[in-house]
Amino acid sequence: MTKRYVGEIFQEIRKNRGLTITEAAGKAVDRSFISKFENGQTDISLTKLIQILHNIGLTLSEFSEEITQNENNLEMFLTRVGTLFHSRNFESLKEMQLSQKIHWQQTHNKIYKVNFILISSLININQNPSVSPANVQYIVNYLFDVGEWRCYEYQLFSRVIHILPINIIDYYLSIIVTKYNDLDKAIQVAIIKSLENRIVLAIDNNDLKFGNHWYQVLLKFDIPDGEAYLTIKRKLLLGMLYIMDSRERSRGIHVVQQQIALLREIGFVRMAAYHQDQLDQFIQVHHKK
Repeated sequence: MTKRYVGEIFQEIRKNRGLTITEAAGKAVDRSFISKFENGQTDISLTKLIQILHNIGLTLSEFSEEITQNENNLEMFLTRVGTLFHSRNFESLKEMQLSQKIHWQQTHNKIYKVNFILISSLININQNPSVSPANVQYIVNYLFDVGEWRCYEYQLFSRVIHILPINIIDYYLSIIVTKYNDLDKAIQVAIIKSLENRIVLAIDNNDLKFGNHWYQVLLKFDIPDGEAYLTIKRKLLLGMLYIMDSRERSRGIHVVQQQIALLREIGFVRMAAYHQDQLDQFIQVHHKK
């Protein structure tokens, strides 16, 4: 947990209670200290933290609960965004987008603007670019400034990977891979799915070089136990990449057909039918080339 994050939570609570910086400072610290604390520009001792929390009507344990609740809310928020996007419920996404914009305007808490940019990128995903370069840079700066990532930052990264510059993605993946085995399973799955989506994007754009690059990156991340579909999906993507290469086309068709048969065998009949349809269309397209 970073000092910037703690300061932002303090600031939000202070503003929600209608208290000024002067009231929060009281006799414990001066106004400039509160401002620096809320912006993550200074450390704070436990004694001073307890004093300024008292000034806004909170105990240390209550503040800790607020932080925990905020983290849980952020994770739930990202989960809901993902669910709405995959169900193509863009109306609800637009409502969430507006809500985050209003929160940002009222509190200037960076997380709200980051969430606003994330939702904007999903709503406009078929546009190029889906968000402005300035907003992409805002995300990059946020991820860099936040220091030690929480679950929220890992989940956020996996959801905005489609708008980040390749050099930024490579930089963070080189760090993530060293910590990967210590991450929660949900985060591991989110990272793998985000890389799979990069490969799918390359396949859709008929970019074999790009697809092979991201597949090699994907191989650095082990699939968590119990994720049978991710194992099959990885081989399906490999087969699709083979099909794109005329020299490996027959091999690719065989690999994909094997995985479709495996999906049927383990009871994923609808998923198998979907991938069979995708394969048939894919073969038609590439047979002409």
